Amino acid sequence: MSLDATLPPSHDASEAPTVEEPTESLVTLRLGTEWYALPIVKARAAVRCSPLTPLPSVPSHIAGIVNLRGEILSVTDLRRLFHLPALPVTAESRLVIVEDDGMQTALLADAVGEVIAVPVTAFEPPLTTLDAGQVEYIERVCRWKQRLIAVLRIERLLAGTASSGARGESPDQ
Repeated sequence: MSLDATLPPSHDASEAPTVEEPTESLVTLRLGTEWYALPIVKARAAVRCSPLTPLPSVPSHIAGIVNLRGEILSVTDLRRLFHLPALPVTAESRLVIVEDDGMQTALLADAVGEVIAVPVTAFEPPLTTLDAGQVEYIERVCRWKQRLIAVLRIERLLAGTASSGARGESPDQ
């Protein structure tokens, strides 16, 4: 998936709004040169990547499980999910622990950026150039500091992890 596509002209959400408008707080994360975000209310923590235990018969985007403070979590490798080239885990790599409706997982990212407050009027629908398998995980997009940021659909990531992991299928099946 490449988010480097050009959107129609719109304002950059990082520019100061002229009037007080509602915002949504997002945590940004990077995969290579592409930027993603998730609502801060869905993020529990961002931690260094600890050793993962691989599991047999799981979808390819499940990198394994991790023991985080006594809690066993599945790890979703966003690079694999979005068909990006594999990279080794580095000192910048992070696990972002997300939770929605009592379900949780860890998302493996190349790096975590910053928490940003984006005006709600700055959001646009996902790019029409994304394939159906990718767009189902993207809720919307926005511009921030000259970057195009795709906001992840956490409930879909968790649903795909839970249902496909239980059957050993990929979420696309």
